[in-house]
Amino acid sequence: GDQVTLDPNEMLVMEKDGKFSKTGFDPMDVTGWKDNYLVFKSAKFLEVKKKLELWYGVQITFKGNPDKDWTYSGVYKDEMLENVLRGVCMTSGMTFKIDKKQITITNPK
Repeated sequence: GDQVTLDPNEMLVMEKDGKFSKTGFDPMDVTGWKDNYLVFKSAKFLEVKKKLELWYGVQITFKGNPDKDWTYSGVYKDEMLENVLRGVCMTSGMTFKIDKKQITITNPK
């Protein structure tokens, strides 16, 4: 078979057609989780929601409609959920309410 040499910060990705391609990556995005880094890079609302639910073991419901053009970027290390939600909501004008493991995020627009 073919051999591929990877340099630091490169990875091999299998495409849908079964072929491989070499691409660069940000190590923080790919492996940051193992060092307790929660990383968002131009993440849409659903990605932020899913990541927070998995990371903190909570359920998030949304009232209103998320802005389809909204994205969020941020890096958190060992941060409390409330502080992450504060950062996420501050950039969008949304508000949040925490009730044990249930989080409600509201878009007033």
